Amino acid sequence: MTATASEDDGAISVCHDRRRLVGSALRLCRQLGLTAQETRDRLGRDYVKVCRIAREREDEDLREVLVRTIELFFEIYDGAGEPVGNRVDEMVDLYAAISSGSDGEDVYLSDGLWLSSDGSLHERGS
Repeated sequence: MTATASEDDGAISVCHDRRRLVGSALRLCRQLGLTAQETRDRLGRDYVKVCRIAREREDEDLREVLVRTIELFFEIYDGAGEPVGNRVDEMVDLYAAISSGSDGEDVYLSDGLWLSSDGSLHERGS
């Protein structure tokens, strides 16, 4: 799940670069062949469920699957600030995958973050 709100007890703080966090979570889902799920906590704050990891085989090491998934997320997140030639193409593909049609309207992702048909992200409230 994305850290789009701090823990109520203050033990964990919100990620301050929400665009990078949400964009990285969406790219992770895309690479894993999954669909991110937007939801709200008990106080009505938005967050994104990235994925649920389940053991497919009894002999599969669940810890290893978790570590690989977390490492992949941080490779994406850490590289999100670096210019990548096909990053815009990836975001345009993501837009095409999650938009409801060909009207070109922006798609709401989470926590005030919107994705445009050109692959750009914009913060502007829900």
